[in-house]
Amino acid sequence: MVAALVAVVVFGFAAITLLEQRLPYRKEWQQGHGDTKVDVLNILVNNGIVEKLLAALLATALAGTPLWLSSHLGFQPWPHQWPLWAQLVLMAVISEFFSYWYHYLAHTTPWMWRFHAVHHSPHRLYLWNAPRFHPVDRVISNLPDMLPFVIVGGDAQLVALYFAYNAITGLIQHCNIDLELGPLHYVFSAGSLHRWHHSKLIAESDNNFGSNLIVWDLVFGTYFRPKDREVGEIGLLNRDYPASYLGQLAAPFASSDLSKPANYQQG
Repeated sequence: MVAALVAVVVFGFAAITLLEQRLPYRKEWQQGHGDTKVDVLNILVNNGIVEKLLAALLATALAGTPLWLSSHLGFQPWPHQWPLWAQLVLMAVISEFFSYWYHYLAHTTPWMWRFHAVHHSPHRLYLWNAPRFHPVDRVISNLPDMLPFVIVGGDAQLVALYFAYNAITGLIQHCNIDLELGPLHYVFSAGSLHRWHHSKLIAESDNNFGSNLIVWDLVFGTYFRPKDREVGEIGLLNRDYPASYLGQLAAPFASSDLSKPANYQQG
C-alpha cells in the first residue's frame, strides 16, 4: 500500500505541474525570479531531512505512549476497528485542530512570526514553494501532524495514507492553477482560499489558517473568501525581505523584524 500511495503522490505532483502550465491562475506566476533554487533547497532540507529526523525522534522518544495510555485509561482510545477511511477523516480533523492553533499563533506571536514569515516571503505561489519554511517553523508546525499518530499508535497504513493526503492537499493549496471547488471550498483549504492567506495585506492574510481542511476557520470565524475581487500582491510588507536561502535562515534572528518596513505601525 505504501508503494501505491507514493505512486499517487508522484502522479499528483506531475499532474499539478502540467496543469500549472496549461491552466495558470496567474501567468506572471509562471516566471521565476531566482526563487526556484531556494525552494528546491527547502524541499531537500525540510522534507528530506527535518521531517525524517523529527519523525524518528518522536517515534523513539514516545514509543511506549500508546500502551501507557491504554493501560491508564483502561481502554484503547483509538478506534482501530473503524474502516481506514473513517480513521483518516478522524485523524485529519484532530490534527487540523492543533495545526490551526499553531498557525494562528505563528501569525499573532511576534517571535513565532519571525520564523513563519519565511513561508510568506515568496511574491508568487506555485507548486515548488509549498515547503518553503524556516527549519524551526517546520519542526514546530509538523508536531500537530506527527504527535497524534505517535500518541494513539496509528498503524503503518493509516500513517502512509495520511501523509499522502497531506502531501497532495499541500501541493494543491499552493499551486498556480485556476481551480474552483464549489461547495468544497467549505471543506478543503484549497488554492482559491489559501491565496488570501498569502496576501500582502495583513487584514486579509490573517485568515484561512487551515493547513488542509478549512473546518476550524469556519468554527472560529477566520474563513475569508471575498467573491467581489481577486487577491492582490502576494508576500510580505517588506518587499526587500532576504531572498537567498541563507538570508532567510538568518532573518528571524535579526535585531528588527525584517518582514515589515522599518516605519511599520499596526493600524
